[in-house]
Amino acid sequence: MVLVATFVGAEFPTICAGISSLLVAVLYIRFIDKNEPVAEEFTFKLDETAPKSKMNPVIALSPYLILLVLLPAVRFFAPDWFIGLGFAVWIGITIFITCCLGAMVLHDVKSIPYYMVISFKSVIGALIAMCALLALSNLMKTAGLLSIIARTLADMTGALYPAVAVLIGSLGSFVTGTTTGSNILFSPLHYEASKLLNIEVAPVFAAQNAGGALGNMICTNNVVATCTTVGLQKSEGLVMQKVFKPICILWGVYALLALFNTYILAVYI
Repeated sequence: MVLVATFVGAEFPTICAGISSLLVAVLYIRFIDKNEPVAEEFTFKLDETAPKSKMNPVIALSPYLILLVLLPAVRFFAPDWFIGLGFAVWIGITIFITCCLGAMVLHDVKSIPYYMVISFKSVIGALIAMCALLALSNLMKTAGLLSIIARTLADMTGALYPAVAVLIGSLGSFVTGTTTGSNILFSPLHYEASKLLNIEVAPVFAAQNAGGALGNMICTNNVVATCTTVGLQKSEGLVMQKVFKPICILWGVYALLALFNTYILAVYI
């Protein structure tokens, strides 16, 4: 993620990390995990009566493949005035164009208005939550609460604050359910703490964001939604138990990376 953000662009770590993680997971299941005993709770049976799609896999993946090509192309070759409209604007327009091109490839252009309405309805709740979190963050900042918390954390942790930012990011995702919500809630806190400690703000923000991504592993909303999607209702506790050890290891790794990024990469490179 650091390499992609540094040499490609800040817009692409998530996409590249998603592809990389998918490839690693497939390779792991194919060559390492295939001989491992499978618990009864995770045993699935193939429904032979279910209809099978005859669509070519490349065609089915075409919207994603178009996005992988279009995003870098727009980022590096679009006029400055277009990029200057802001990240949310230019990337939103690019994704909309990707949807239209994908619909053409899939021969389903007429359904675009319907899917847009369905998509908008599905995010209304998230929009309300994000607005409320932003209001809460501004309220805490205006009331001076963030300054008090930042000063306390800076005094307690000192130079280790970038590592603590990883845990704060995870806590935010656990509470709010999203990395975005965690970033909205705690970014002002990290800004003030970084200024008090006289360290670079960007690496601390990166630690917060990375920690927020980890927090999605134990976020109750995500665990419940995932178990429901794959038909593992009432197995949420087992899933949380399975991911707790890996996330503790990742917390340690990310904490060390946050310190390395803050005090070495950000200073000497």
